[in-house]
Amino acid sequence: MEWQALGLSLAVATRSVLFSLPLAIAVAWVLAAMGEYGPALELYEKVRSPTHYRVYLAVGDIYLNLDQPDKALEQFQYVHRKVSKPLDQAMLAEASDRMAVA
Repeated sequence: MEWQALGLSLAVATRSVLFSLPLAIAVAWVLAAMGEYGPALELYEKVRSPTHYRVYLAVGDIYLNLDQPDKALEQFQYVHRKVSKPLDQAMLAEASDRMAVA
């Protein structure tokens, strides 16, 4: 099944009037889950900011699926370097686990 069949288009998902960060991340996650890595990466890049650590982890996962471990490792290391708050320790552990896989 192609992602277009679900009615998910980058144009609609990122249109300024309809744009919602949680919606865009959810659409990117669905695209990645369907193996549509190019459109998922494009959408993640549109919503990524320095503190959206989950987006960095998701992008790293996509690079792993694309057999690009060096790019994946860059994403995981970014999260590992930036996470410092005690509340983000679960995110730090998640980044560490993924670095071990990459």
